[in-house]
Amino acid sequence: MMELRFIFHSSFLVTLSECYLLFDYYQGDIPELDPEKPLLVFASHQHYDHFSPVIFHLLLKYPKCEFILSDDISQETVNAALRELGQTARIHWVREGDVLRIGDVHVDALPSTDVGVSYLVQTVEKLFFHAGDLNAWLWPNVPRSKNEEMRKAFLAALDTLYRKLDGKALDAAFFPLDPVMGDACYEGPVAFLERIPVKHFLPMHMWEQYSVEERFLTAYPKYKEIFCRIHGAGEQII
Repeated sequence: MMELRFIFHSSFLVTLSECYLLFDYYQGDIPELDPEKPLLVFASHQHYDHFSPVIFHLLLKYPKCEFILSDDISQETVNAALRELGQTARIHWVREGDVLRIGDVHVDALPSTDVGVSYLVQTVEKLFFHAGDLNAWLWPNVPRSKNEEMRKAFLAALDTLYRKLDGKALDAAFFPLDPVMGDACYEGPVAFLERIPVKHFLPMHMWEQYSVEERFLTAYPKYKEIFCRIHGAGEQII
C-alpha cells in the first residue's frame, strides 16, 4: 500500500501499511489518520515554508508521533511550542550525514544546497526522497561564479544520493520546481531525473503556480510517464 497526498507547497503525506510520513508541513489540511499507526513528521530546515511549530499540535490527536528535525531549527522555538501545549515529544535532531532507524524506517539526512538537509527514507517496502531546499538555485542577479559554485554543490549532492541508493530506484521523489526562477527552474529537476532512478516524480515548491508543470513537460516530454501532475492543495496524487 502506498498513497501520496499533496498537502501544500512542499508538504506531502505518505500513507503506508505500517506508518505515515509527513514532510515539511506548515499549513494545509491533513486528512484524518489512524491514531494507532506511527506518524513520522519531517522538517528539512527552518524556513517558514518548510517548518512551523504547529506540527506539534498533531500530538493532541496522534500520540504515536515522532519528529525528525534538522538541527538548524530553533530548539527554543520547539521547546516553547511544547510548553504551550503541555506536551512532550520524541524528537530526533539531525544534520547532514546522520543516519536514524525508527522502528522499521531507515532515515538518511543528506545534503542541501540551502540550509538544513534533504531526506532519504527507506520503509519496509518503499523508498522516498524529499529534497527540502536541495536544488540548483540559479539566479540572474548573482555573479556567474556563484551560480557555477551552486551547480557543483548540487551535482555533488546528487552524487551522494546516487551512491546511497546503491542501484535501487526511488518509489517517489519530492523535488522543487520553482517558477520564481524562470526557465532556470528546469535545470535542477532535469539534472535530478537524468541521474537518479525514480518511479514517481512529484514537483513541489511551486508557490501555487501549477502551470509551471505544463511548461516543464512541454520542454521535457520524455518525463511525462513518471511526472505526477499536481493541481491543488489536498489532492491525492497516488
